Amino acid sequence: MYVIIGGAGQVGQSVARSLVQQGHELAIIEADEAAADRASVLDALVVKGNTASPAKLEEAGVNKADAFIAVTNSDEINIVASALAHSYGAKTIARVNSGDYINEPVSEALERSLGINVAVSPDLATSSRISRIFLTPTLLDTDVLAGGQVQMLESRIRPDAPVVGVAIKDMNLPKHTNIVAIFRKKETIIPEGSEVIQAKDEVITILGEQGDVPVVAELFGYSPTVTRKEKAERVVIAGATRIGRHLAGSLEKMMDVVLIDPNEKACRMASESLSNTLCIQGEPTDKDVMQEEGLTDVDAFIGATAREDLNTLSCLMAKQNGVKVTIAVVYRPDLRSALQDVGVDIAVCPTIATMNSILQHIHFKKGLASLHVLHHGNARVVEFEVTEKSRIAGKTIKKAGLPKNSLVATIVRDAKTIIPHGDTPVYPGDRLIIFTRTSVIPKLADAIL
Repeated sequence: MYVIIGGAGQVGQSVARSLVQQGHELAIIEADEAAADRASVLDALVVKGNTASPAKLEEAGVNKADAFIAVTNSDEINIVASALAHSYGAKTIARVNSGDYINEPVSEALERSLGINVAVSPDLATSSRISRIFLTPTLLDTDVLAGGQVQMLESRIRPDAPVVGVAIKDMNLPKHTNIVAIFRKKETIIPEGSEVIQAKDEVITILGEQGDVPVVAELFGYSPTVTRKEKAERVVIAGATRIGRHLAGSLEKMMDVVLIDPNEKACRMASESLSNTLCIQGEPTDKDVMQEEGLTDVDAFIGATAREDLNTLSCLMAKQNGVKVTIAVVYRPDLRSALQDVGVDIAVCPTIATMNSILQHIHFKKGLASLHVLHHGNARVVEFEVTEKSRIAGKTIKKAGLPKNSLVATIVRDAKTIIPHGDTPVYPGDRLIIFTRTSVIPKLADAIL
């Protein structure tokens, strides 16, 4: 597939690296000299200039492009460039964040009017990502796959966790549970049973039963007082930003929500748009304000301002004041792991949320779709529906010839979830959830399609 990316910022370069690893041909258009130079290290054609320029689009090869991804910092440039690329026949995916154009995380409603097949809002994608954490009682970094039949838990192994120094095969995990990926420093590991867990490993776990999440969380070192709470009842959101307002609107239907922001106008706008959220004007880092308003005795605190330093600081102060779970919005993907070392429980990054949403719409080959992007794009969760013509149909997993750095984590068969082993057969109609390093996706496709 030939793909053009407009914009070489954090999202653009992250998407580009992932697509290059998959084996796609690539061109990047970037107006900023420094950003264009940084992008030149990738195996891609780099065109310096305005993404919305017809001449630059043609220089990048828009007439032969299968897909065009517009991720500059300007909604208007992304819209114009997508309309032009669409006229050449390319599938278009655009970052569009303004509420004037989009009011949902991912929208396909702009194709007819603006020539955008898929529009992605970073703010709303981030808000939805945080909202999903509250759908499980654990308040841990969980997500759902396979239409909600499978839980995916992202955890950082704490130093005092019972599993530190223990091989996966000896961990006594619940029956329908599978550790499918480990990120250790810069290394991506698709583990075997003999792999020994280390402190500070970032571990991806698949669970077929939601009720097993607290059990696994405790094995990874998380306190029972957090993991066994029946539900979150009260949450504070710092920042009446679009992320904060949208998040409050989602959560106020399920629990008591307080939104705090120092800006009077922002508080007033939030109050007018929300039904059951208490909006307070004040600094989330002001200990006196937080105590006077009773905002320290809550189940969760979310830092959702436009400043990641303020989000981090307010989360740390909330933790010191006894808040059980803290979630910070950060804008640099590399900060996620570092913050967990200093006391922020979960860090959510708009760059990663946007990248996830975009790459879900760039299929590797027909039938093989991306569900989730992990570790800065170095690993993926992919879904594959087996047909009678699939090479893997009728084979056991160990005889399927899958590449080394890939693992069938789950099989969904007749609405039932199976955690497979090497002798598990694969049949037409099965849906496979596969964890794989991005670099081996072409080999994976050859093995199963």
